[in-house]
Amino acid sequence: MRRNVIKFTSLLLTLFIIALTVSAFIFDASAKFDGSGGAGTKDNPYLISNLADLEEFNDYITYNYGDTPYGEGEYFKLTANINMSEKYNENKHWKPIGAALGGFRGEFDGDAHTISGIYIDNQGLFYKLATGATVKNLTIKGDIKPGSGGTAGGITGENEGGTILNCCNACNIEPAQNIGGIVGINIGGTIENCYNIGQIRGFGKLGGIAAECEGGRIANCYNIGNVTATGSNTSSGIVGTVSNGAQIDNCYYMEGTANNGVGGEAEDVSLKTSDAFKSGEVAWLLQNGNTDKVWGQNIGTDDYPVWTSEEDKHVFKVTFSTDGNENYAARYANPNGTVELPKEPSNGDKIFAGWSVTGKADGDIFNEKTPITNDITVKAIWVSAGEESMYGELSGDSLINSIDAYIVRRIAGGLPVDDKYRTLADVDADGDVTDDDVRLLNQYIIGAVNKGDGNRIGYLYDGN
Repeated sequence: MRRNVIKFTSLLLTLFIIALTVSAFIFDASAKFDGSGGAGTKDNPYLISNLADLEEFNDYITYNYGDTPYGEGEYFKLTANINMSEKYNENKHWKPIGAALGGFRGEFDGDAHTISGIYIDNQGLFYKLATGATVKNLTIKGDIKPGSGGTAGGITGENEGGTILNCCNACNIEPAQNIGGIVGINIGGTIENCYNIGQIRGFGKLGGIAAECEGGRIANCYNIGNVTATGSNTSSGIVGTVSNGAQIDNCYYMEGTANNGVGGEAEDVSLKTSDAFKSGEVAWLLQNGNTDKVWGQNIGTDDYPVWTSEEDKHVFKVTFSTDGNENYAARYANPNGTVELPKEPSNGDKIFAGWSVTGKADGDIFNEKTPITNDITVKAIWVSAGEESMYGELSGDSLINSIDAYIVRRIAGGLPVDDKYRTLADVDADGDVTDDDVRLLNQYIIGAVNKGDGNRIGYLYDGN
């Protein structure tokens, strides 16, 4: 018996030595990454242009224990979209990058490219990001199915002090215990300008951006993917649980996608309708928290905000202000675009006469044809007839202009007004306000008729 134990122990030792030898032979711990070129520096990063390069990158990060362990201090850049579906599927799963103990410690720049067709059964594209790591400008598409007890996120299962910028998860992730669209667990890390459009389903802690956020910061992010909790669990649009003083700033989730915005220490997270995402409102709110041009949207085409530095996708805000409400309504437009005017406000016995920058009839008039070139606030124009008003002059500025013609047109259209206004609008003195008064007043404004030519335009209300 004792002899058999000794033989068995000797066999295990031999197999262990062989395994170490084979591992060293397969991957030299001091090897350098080749990829498609580059030197791994900030100015000359290693280049990844195809699936073979990405697989080499994975091995290099996972097994490299040499001078730059786990890519520490090195830079990598994706130069093309990569589709993994022909090789990785339900039968062969992608092994998360940096699956060893250290986690990724370098910088991975997706350069606005997409890794699609991925199939993962554990964690995410990266197993873990360590302090000093950065992953940015990347979209990932596919399926992540870590099983009932797993933790998962589209970019990584764990972010321990790393930084994730401008990343999108379009993977469907299910089922798992702790799921975030971008990160499973964020411990002291930073996640900014990211969004999730993938479908998330599981139990435990679920969030559109992160399942858990223990310290660190999540800012300028949004979620429009459904986050579905099974059983009695609760789903969160942005973060499942927040603790250890974590900051959640300027984040948004779509109505109907989750039970709440944040579980735990709720902070700057807002629920928005699908119309708010389509209209440009959320894009403007996200960009408003950035000094660089990050967020934009082709209004009328894009259903949600996108990362862009293109000027024609920048979003401007038009704020409509009234005497009683500085934020009566808001509209959004791309550069040189136009907006639909809001419902006309009311203000006691005064007449609403349109919108202008100053709130006066002689100011810069704003209407549905005004091109938008910057964020702007416009004010309601209110008019009231004075004791010595002139016929045709209803705006109170002692001038007869297009504002007055606008008011007369509205009265002719049935606007209920005080008799004083109706009398002033009756410039042809026939006892009623009709389209004839509108035409006559417009002709007067352009000089086609004069005061007294069959009208009383410009005479004082008392008849003089």
